Amino acid sequence: MTYPSTNYEHHPQDNQQLPKYDIQKLAINLGALTVLGGVVAFAVIFLVSATINAFSNQPVPELSESLFLAVCSALIGLCFGLIYLPIDGTGNEGLYKVAVGALTAVVSVVYVLYGGLLGGDWSTLKILAVFLCAAAIAIMAPARIAPAVNYA
Repeated sequence: MTYPSTNYEHHPQDNQQLPKYDIQKLAINLGALTVLGGVVAFAVIFLVSATINAFSNQPVPELSESLFLAVCSALIGLCFGLIYLPIDGTGNEGLYKVAVGALTAVVSVVYVLYGGLLGGDWSTLKILAVFLCAAAIAIMAPARIAPAVNYA
């Protein structure tokens, strides 16, 4: 009695190749996404920080903290965006955005519960802004990776 093969590994057929990338175009696209995402993250984080300070009757926040948090947000978003590379071309591309959204929601809820926001520490909102900006950069990464695909 012979049993059927249980080889579940994915082997692309001859006419079905996984994408290959033009590395220069990929680096430029992801670099531009990171820089522009960092600029937007800086604006969002600075506005959140200024709003918190305005409600707390404190002076205008320093730019250095917002700049540092924006750089961290952009780099985290880039790292999560790079996770899309092995997913591209497998048929699971739609799950990437769902996974990033779910991970952001879980991290945000855990940080709200244990970060001090419920206890009145409004500075926790700055870190939540970092999480949301990093997730936005990561969700935009597939749109910047797709133009760098080279099927030749």
